[in-house]
Amino acid sequence: MDTDLIMLKAQFEALKNLFTASLPTLFHHDKEKEGKVWFAKYCLWKFERDNLTPFEFADTLPTPEKDRISHRRHQLQVLMDVAYIQGRLEEHGIIRKVDSYAASQAEQVYAQSDHSEETMLPLIDAL
Repeated sequence: MDTDLIMLKAQFEALKNLFTASLPTLFHHDKEKEGKVWFAKYCLWKFERDNLTPFEFADTLPTPEKDRISHRRHQLQVLMDVAYIQGRLEEHGIIRKVDSYAASQAEQVYAQSDHSEETMLPLIDAL
């Protein structure tokens, strides 16, 4: 990884962390604060997962890179399931099929974490 990419990744992670850390403050006086925070996280993870889709199936990438993308997409899938369940997003008109096995995994990850992406990722990898 070259230096420009390392710096760009650090900047992106900083913005992502700022965004997620700001969510409770943004919705502080809102009655539906928890649901809106989980909705914002759901959208963030969904957009990232959607953006990675073409690269997972690209013929131009070497297998190790495709494997990394596939792994990240799996992590994002579980994170989206956590957000969907915890935010009760079906009540906000978001329709998503989460089967009982995926729901069980999402509940396990949520219960064993502090509910941040950083603590959920190792739990997802251990599934």
